[in-house]
Amino acid sequence: MSPPPRGPRRGSSTSSWSWLRFARLLVVLVVGSPFGARGLAQQPTDPAAQLAGLVAKIEESGDLVDPSLVHELAALGTREAFNAVVRAGTSFQTVYMRRAAIAALIHFAGRTEIEADALARLRALALERESRETSEAAVAALAHFRAAGHAQLRDVASRAPLEDVRELALREHAAVFEPADEPWYRELWGPAEAPAPAVPKLGAKSKGQSAGKGKATITAPPAGSGESDEPPVRAPTEKMREIAFDALSARLESEELTRAIADRNSQIASIALLRLEGKGDPRARSLALARYENVNERASVRATAAAVLARADGKAGLARLIEDAGKAEMPRRLLDALAELVGQDIDADLEKRLARMIGKGSLGARLFALRALARGSERKYDEDIAEQLDESEPELVLAAAEALARRGASDQAQALTRALARAKDGFSRAALIESIAGLLRDEPAWRAELAKLAADADPDVRNAAVIELGRRGGDADLALLGKLLDHEHWATRLAAVRGLELLHREDCVELLVARLSKEQGRLCGDIAAALQRMTGRSFGAYPDLWRNWWDKRPSDWRLAGSGAAPTTSGPRTEVREASGTRVANFFGARVTSERVLFLVDISGSMEEAAADGETRFEHASKKLVFALQNLSPQVQFNLIVFGTHVTAWRRELLTTGGNAAKEKVPVLERAKAWIEKLRIGGGTNLYGALEAAFTDREVDTIYLLTDGEPTQGGIIDPVAIRQRVALWNKHRGVVIHTIAFGSSFPLLEWLAGDSGGTYRYIP
Repeated sequence: MSPPPRGPRRGSSTSSWSWLRFARLLVVLVVGSPFGARGLAQQPTDPAAQLAGLVAKIEESGDLVDPSLVHELAALGTREAFNAVVRAGTSFQTVYMRRAAIAALIHFAGRTEIEADALARLRALALERESRETSEAAVAALAHFRAAGHAQLRDVASRAPLEDVRELALREHAAVFEPADEPWYRELWGPAEAPAPAVPKLGAKSKGQSAGKGKATITAPPAGSGESDEPPVRAPTEKMREIAFDALSARLESEELTRAIADRNSQIASIALLRLEGKGDPRARSLALARYENVNERASVRATAAAVLARADGKAGLARLIEDAGKAEMPRRLLDALAELVGQDIDADLEKRLARMIGKGSLGARLFALRALARGSERKYDEDIAEQLDESEPELVLAAAEALARRGASDQAQALTRALARAKDGFSRAALIESIAGLLRDEPAWRAELAKLAADADPDVRNAAVIELGRRGGDADLALLGKLLDHEHWATRLAAVRGLELLHREDCVELLVARLSKEQGRLCGDIAAALQRMTGRSFGAYPDLWRNWWDKRPSDWRLAGSGAAPTTSGPRTEVREASGTRVANFFGARVTSERVLFLVDISGSMEEAAADGETRFEHASKKLVFALQNLSPQVQFNLIVFGTHVTAWRRELLTTGGNAAKEKVPVLERAKAWIEKLRIGGGTNLYGALEAAFTDREVDTIYLLTDGEPTQGGIIDPVAIRQRVALWNKHRGVVIHTIAFGSSFPLLEWLAGDSGGTYRYIP
């Protein structure tokens, strides 16, 4: 039995890590684009003339300039080019173009003398607190310098005022871990009460390494940069402890790993147990057994321990996991992990054991059995699974439908069709459509039914059908999807974008480029992201740049990719705002949508003190009011607060500047007055708040702030909440940005990562 696959990096922030990969891709795409490579070849041979020509084009077009021109300028590699790129980056008004200018600085890697100034510039940008996006772009650029940027990455990881920027810098630093780094990493991993780890002074050599070739020192910012005050060294976050331990773990002795299994951080405990197993230490099994059997142990650690036991005990270990899932009350997160473990190595005997469980026992045990059976292939159990479609519990129905689809049980398609006819709510009908489509995708009768469902009154049903039409569709589907790009409801337009990306034809690109010039708000970024994945080009949400490239593309150009299912968890393309446009932000998360809901915790714990001496609620309410005051006039917004109970400011979205002249009290003043009257107290009904948020189908973006795990409401289990929100959002595409205030917990990271939003931790 092979070990379970690991993610990109342990302890990674989904949004930050996705952005870093995107930043690197952006550099490759821009430099390698027809505008970049061909443009370089066509420039005048006189360097001074090249420089003057590129600077003139950039100054003339401003933020509407093709980003590849900034890279061409940087590729000249001269001191004058460096200064011009820095000036351009300072003059750009949009985050998109400022990031492009930052990325262009990688062209100065290895350039004698200029490299040091490029590194200093990137370090200064990474240490700013004004813009998370530009700070992360600076970290991404520093990572391209490899060993030369190692010291700067360490300094940013130690000093950056933005927590996620520090974590991102440490993750990149760990990617080129050197033996001399070990003492610092041990300090980072150490107890929280330990003093903040020291960093090299500016201009000083790192301990244990010289300033020879490939070894850069931290260089002070250039004169006149305005960066004279050094940010203080900050204590490591829990995420940084995880990153540091992961980098160290392969070098630790068994005794240290054994002690680390008891770490308060569940990720560190899990890494330690897996490392001990990897060393072949005989204690790994006994330690795993103790952790697995301890009902008070964290679910993620118990899941890791179960994997170790399954690998150690083979089929007998898997049989035990099945037995335990059937008789013991377990957290949903642990049950899902056990189902994945059993499913990975399922055989006829294990399928027989699982089939006996699906019709009896607790809801959790039955869901476990269905999810594990989804990986099986014994046809004789398909009918038993299909019987669960008649259950009244929606979770059982949908789990059975998904299992049948994954098993390829085409003989049960009619049973699924009957379940679709019986289903009452749109979420269930949408999920059933997806399962049926997995079995009947090419059937003419089913595709005709999909076309009808694409006009359904329920938006979730309609959107599910629209997306499925894009899979293996033809000319008729292309025409329908193109028409739906003009649908009145934003979520259906988004579904049409996803369907066209799945259809993956050049005609689809033309439709999306044309729609980009008509769309507003968040969907501009969604269309631009789809175009980027389809074409391999990156022009942000700029319709004029896309149109110019599309109309002039080479005759031998072909689509990139394979038409795989669009993802919502990757980096989002920023909406390219006009110069001087106000862009609001809430705890650093930029508000680019025009249909926004703010979801704010007012439970009793929000009365605790924040870092600035105010209570958490006082601090959050000030940030909220500031965000509202900076919303563009066309933005529609609403507010929902939650403690034990959930309260909405209004029943539906209100436009920030709508009818302002006719209103006795402007919308923003009414919102501010309502916030000031709020009283905090009670538990944390996060599920109820999210449920209320999803009742408004006009909302396309949610900003969720809370300081604790759910304690009240219809569902408290974090994994169950995650699964329910995923069901609600599967065919709607709401982006959820989350802010963890005072404490960090996985649910907020999951909600942001699943929806393509950003996660932020505020200490």
